[in-house]
Amino acid sequence: MRRRDVRRLPSVDQAGLGSLPRGYKRDPRYPSPRRFRQWLAFPIDMLAHVAGAAAVGAAAFAKGMSGGMLILVLFLAFVGFSFADRVFLQRACGATVGKLLTGLCVIRCDTGERPTVRLLIRQWFIGVFMIVASALG
Repeated sequence: MRRRDVRRLPSVDQAGLGSLPRGYKRDPRYPSPRRFRQWLAFPIDMLAHVAGAAAVGAAAFAKGMSGGMLILVLFLAFVGFSFADRVFLQRACGATVGKLLTGLCVIRCDTGERPTVRLLIRQWFIGVFMIVASALG
């Protein structure tokens, strides 16, 4: 991490809350409860990825594509929509589709700003790895 990326954020001690952990319900940096909204944002994102892939698949099927090639197009469309949502949209808006609909945003804990593209790409690949590892194991 570069020093110029780190900015002073108000700490919990400065807010007069003692040594509460980050995200505690009275922490002024994280003002609203978000557990349920985080839980709800994931299926919304998955539904958006599947709906986009289904639309691309329907268009490919209408063009006469079938069989293994159609499955490949569906898979690549799902991966493409997932990557675009989790990396590009999240960088541009600070949230994915599901997070936007549930009123959440993503911030870096060290600077309080939006995450970098590199960080979002790394998180996306870690998520893909975890899905593949859990499917195989």
